[in-house]
Amino acid sequence: MKRSNITTAKVEHGVDTAWLVDHHTEDFTASYAVQHWLDVAAQQKTVAITLRELAPFDKRLGTTQQAYEKAFAGVVNRILDEGYQVIALSTCTGIDSYNKDDRMVALNLRQHISDPARYHVVMDELNDLEMGKILEACELTVGTRLHSAIISMNFATPAIAINYEHKSAGIMQQLGLPEMAIDIRHLLDGSLQAMVADTLGQLPALNTRLSEAVSRERQTGMQMVQSVLERIGEVK
Repeated sequence: MKRSNITTAKVEHGVDTAWLVDHHTEDFTASYAVQHWLDVAAQQKTVAITLRELAPFDKRLGTTQQAYEKAFAGVVNRILDEGYQVIALSTCTGIDSYNKDDRMVALNLRQHISDPARYHVVMDELNDLEMGKILEACELTVGTRLHSAIISMNFATPAIAINYEHKSAGIMQQLGLPEMAIDIRHLLDGSLQAMVADTLGQLPALNTRLSEAVSRERQTGMQMVQSVLERIGEVK
């Protein structure tokens, strides 16, 4: 904006609005589908994952969709080896003419999974609150979709965000948790497997840091919304 001589007088620092999804602790009623997944998560310690079709980033990253899926399956298998089950959730599904469906990627992974009985793909359409409730029941989220990582952390579950562009790193830096944004090359070379296992061993300390960081982020978000509403009022 400055390079284009556009005034920044009314520019304010804000946050992703996914931080502002209310938990509805007192009045949430789980649908049949959500309750099913909450029951599944209650049966065994659970790690959530989100996947995506890499295009158009695959060419810039010098990789392929197949390599990404095999590498992610390696992470899932390491999580299973650590004694957890895995639930694959999707923030992008093929509805309303949207041509991407992360559930198809999650289903493709199954062929590479060592114990498919402990790898669950959620096929249901979920809103942010419903997804948050399921992620809240998990120990950790490993997310390719940044939105899923934010929802997870907003519902008090730590998240590793796989960084294939700059946004994930920026969000985690702002939170004071820069180590939780992992470059996608660490996924592709297999080193993310050990990083995830190490993170699972440090959850108590991580949860404390996360709680404080999310509280700050939500407060900033509330102030952002209040400021916008006040500015709208000034225009009137």
